[in-house]
Amino acid sequence: MHKYYYSLLLLLIITSCATHKSKYAPLENVNDVPTTKMVSHTIYLIGDAGLSPPNEMNPALKLFKKRLDNAESNSTAIFLGDNIYPAGMPDKKDDKEAYQAAKNNLDAQLNTLEDFSGKPIFIPGNHDWYTDGLNGLERQQDYIGKKLDNKKVFFPQDGCPIQKVDVSDDVVVIALDTEWYLTNWDKHPRMNDECEIKDREKFFEELEGLIKKNANTTTILALHHPMFSYGPHGGQFSVKKHLYPSGGKFPLPGIGNLVNFLRKTTGASPEDLQNKRYQELRNRIVTLAQNSEKVIFASGHEHTLQYIVEENTPQIVSGAGAKEGATRLLNGSRFSTGQMGYATLEIYTDGSSRVRFYGVTVDGTEEFLYTSEVLAAKRDNKLAVYDTNFPPEVKASIYTNEEVDKSWFFKSIWGERYRDVYAVKVAAPTVDLDTLFGGLKAVRKGGGHQSKSLRLVNKEGKEYVMRALRKSAEIYLQSMAFKEQYVVGEFEDTFTESLLEDFYTGSHPYAPFTIGELSDAVGIYHTNPKLYYIPKQNAIKDFDDDFGDELYMIEERTDSGHGDLKSFG
Repeated sequence: MHKYYYSLLLLLIITSCATHKSKYAPLENVNDVPTTKMVSHTIYLIGDAGLSPPNEMNPALKLFKKRLDNAESNSTAIFLGDNIYPAGMPDKKDDKEAYQAAKNNLDAQLNTLEDFSGKPIFIPGNHDWYTDGLNGLERQQDYIGKKLDNKKVFFPQDGCPIQKVDVSDDVVVIALDTEWYLTNWDKHPRMNDECEIKDREKFFEELEGLIKKNANTTTILALHHPMFSYGPHGGQFSVKKHLYPSGGKFPLPGIGNLVNFLRKTTGASPEDLQNKRYQELRNRIVTLAQNSEKVIFASGHEHTLQYIVEENTPQIVSGAGAKEGATRLLNGSRFSTGQMGYATLEIYTDGSSRVRFYGVTVDGTEEFLYTSEVLAAKRDNKLAVYDTNFPPEVKASIYTNEEVDKSWFFKSIWGERYRDVYAVKVAAPTVDLDTLFGGLKAVRKGGGHQSKSLRLVNKEGKEYVMRALRKSAEIYLQSMAFKEQYVVGEFEDTFTESLLEDFYTGSHPYAPFTIGELSDAVGIYHTNPKLYYIPKQNAIKDFDDDFGDELYMIEERTDSGHGDLKSFG
């Protein structure tokens, strides 16, 4: 009986383990898909490539170099961290042998760029921090800069956490140092000395701003640690890892299972997704990514190739640049393999994009593994044509009478406020944005935490803000109360939304339009907000799902070319 019990237990362990073989979700493409689309930019992705034999490249880097040799100039190669195994760049004075080994491993990657006509980018991984922390990072940054005769290759620079890299008009890379967030700052006395961002909350604020500013552009978040993964760092282990948990020669059955169970459930390592701080980082970044439909995560860390789509965001894991790993196909996984290899991401002129994965075979040749569309083509609004024959003015209110009709008990708790003003219909002039201030065009959504707003620009490059008078309860909840969970749409027509919208009635909605005259009287500089009823129209048709047919305030952006105005001084 015990024999059958142990056999069943062993079978259960084996079938639930991660494996090295290639795995595909149903209906996914095993064969390549040809395209006639015009390529705007190509991204080549390889991570954890920091280990090679002396004076040569490892098999994955050899194939990666062949790919880069034939790349067009409109391309970028991103090395996704762990550029030097086992512990980053040591000081030559401290350990010449370790320095030479590190130099060899980094040179192997740099040599792939010899005939590459595009732009290279290196980001740090956790192993790049392991020798002297910031000092080791700076040594690696300096070495790469001198070797390539280009100081703008290693990002983020100077041990800082985040930096935007413009690679084309259609693509932006936001380079993140995720180990900066995960590491124990008490062990690094010089932490953030060279950085404008000096705390973790400011890091998220900067990331939020960059995502929102580039919401209409394909945005690659290049970050070593993946936000989604089903390899060892995601709690999925191979049979070998269960039997040899320490990587030794002698099997430790039972003990290996316990070690992996504890690793998966306790989150003891800051490098595993189960870790509390890693979870915090993941939840915040995934939530912020929902502010754009054009964000793509590109990561290494796991020694695997994976393509995952979860929480409306695609995750490319390309960390098989020097080692092999094991994965499982779970949840939003579309493809995974433990083979060494790399990935490519083609971004097309219509806004769509496609990822392809390539593996290294036993004999060192290249093998196509998988492809998938990542982002769909941008919506074509050319067919949307709006009537420009607006009435001179429209009577409208911010809230309806029903929305401000509160019970005696409710008012006894929250007061009278300005509810009646919010429900009064006011006569507001309509405006054709194509003619206002020389012709305005909406370029992107604003980044406020209460109001719906659009950034407008005229032909001279001067910028304006179009802000809805009706504030958004959901935007406020998302930014202030649910930073680690995307909730927009979940509070629609709920008591919570109604209560918050009533909270806004504590301030007079038309007060901003009196500020100019009052400021002039005491000599204070000011913007010049104007009230309009803005119908849906061609100038904002790219945003017509969320904007138009209500009351708005339009005013100048103070830092965008309005210095000639008297009210600006």
